[in-house]
Amino acid sequence: MRFVSPGTQTGTVAGTITESGSDGNHKTRVAASGWYELKGLAPGDYRETFTPDNNSTEFVSLKVNIPVNGSCAESGVRLGNVTVSGNVSDESGTPISGAEVFLFYSLDGHFHPDVVQKTRTDVDGRFSFYRVEAAKFILSAEPAGSEMIFFPGTHDVSKTQIIEVYNGKPLSGLSVRVPRSPDRNEP
Repeated sequence: MRFVSPGTQTGTVAGTITESGSDGNHKTRVAASGWYELKGLAPGDYRETFTPDNNSTEFVSLKVNIPVNGSCAESGVRLGNVTVSGNVSDESGTPISGAEVFLFYSLDGHFHPDVVQKTRTDVDGRFSFYRVEAAKFILSAEPAGSEMIFFPGTHDVSKTQIIEVYNGKPLSGLSVRVPRSPDRNEP
């Protein structure tokens, strides 16, 4: 793994790469050089996940394809230099802990679920993504036992607000509000 935009970042990040496919999970460490290699993957589609050693933000690419035995696939994780943070709460403002929070790439302003960064809220409903690159994203949260909610608080991805991250400018104070379920509107 190496930084995609070497003009704004330097170095590498220690962590583990996992390729998950029909033949199971295959893991390897990222070398000090920033490169990694996995051998022996069967042909098919794999979900690639990079988990930094500090377990802060997972970087997930949902489809890496190995077309035939003996072939190779080029992959890599796009890392930046920005922190994106905020909170997840219900309509009354009560923090929601343990919710999965996602940053989906949205360079063209549309929802693309194939490349995403993922983290979880803490006990106070707060989340932080680290090493985010400058790009446009769709932010969402998925509380346990609930469906995905898009920023700032809608079930409809077409009504989400696109967020934009700029190099070197942390983005904080984002708040995802989980709307009341229709079945709870009854007195």
